[in-house]
Amino acid sequence: MPGTSPVWRPSFRRILRAKLGTWRTRDHAASQHDRTGSALRHARLRQSTHAQVLKPLDLPRCGDQKPGMRRSTTILRWSTVLLMLSSSAAADFAESDYSDYDAPPPERRDGFTAGITYTAGYGSTVGYPNKLGEIGDAAYEQRVNGFGGGYTLWLGAALRDWFAFGIGIGAQGVQNDGQTSAGGSFLVRLEGFPLFTLGEEYRDLGIFANFGAGSSVVLDEDEDVVANGGSVSVIQAGAFYEPWSFWSMATGPTLQYSYQFSQSITVHMVTAGWRLAYYGTLVD
Repeated sequence: MPGTSPVWRPSFRRILRAKLGTWRTRDHAASQHDRTGSALRHARLRQSTHAQVLKPLDLPRCGDQKPGMRRSTTILRWSTVLLMLSSSAAADFAESDYSDYDAPPPERRDGFTAGITYTAGYGSTVGYPNKLGEIGDAAYEQRVNGFGGGYTLWLGAALRDWFAFGIGIGAQGVQNDGQTSAGGSFLVRLEGFPLFTLGEEYRDLGIFANFGAGSSVVLDEDEDVVANGGSVSVIQAGAFYEPWSFWSMATGPTLQYSYQFSQSITVHMVTAGWRLAYYGTLVD
């Protein structure tokens, strides 16, 4: 109409262009967001993978270790040091020449040895049936205190004038009021002459120790087992003096303490007796 301003009406093309621009902007923003999220996910995945790979190699610091781990680490370090030292010592020994070494000639005893001792004395035994529920129960306790005796046989070698080694067997028993405490054992025997360097009669003054295992029981008047030690440990120690000798034999008195023990029996015994020993070489 004349005198009035025309009304602006956007064309369809302009409307479509504006819509397309808005869509592109949204698509671009969404694409940027997706790329950013994807990058973050990839970064986190790489970081997690890196941590998982390095986790087995991530050793704790000394201050963060538990006591057990610290002890294990210390043991490992000292083991390494000892291994290095032993390897060095072995190398030094290999480089040394000991082919011209000769053992000193025996002054008193040497070579194969065998012996026997017979002793008598006093012993005490406390035992129980070797059954669960009866061990330690006073109703089943058996006591034998009295006099008895025992013997020891052994074979071995006198490696030096002042040291001998052997293996053997032994048995001992105590009897009182119709009850008998008896036991036997297999033994490893060590003998030493600590005063040998003083010469003369001190060369024949020795000490010994026996270690082994065996069995021990208590029998009543009908010889029924009323207490059973099962497998017992045996420890014996004592001293001897063998000043008299003839041919390759040496003989003299001996004193011994014996201890046998297990969960169901305990035996103490102190004895004195006589000893006879053979030596492959015996020098007067």
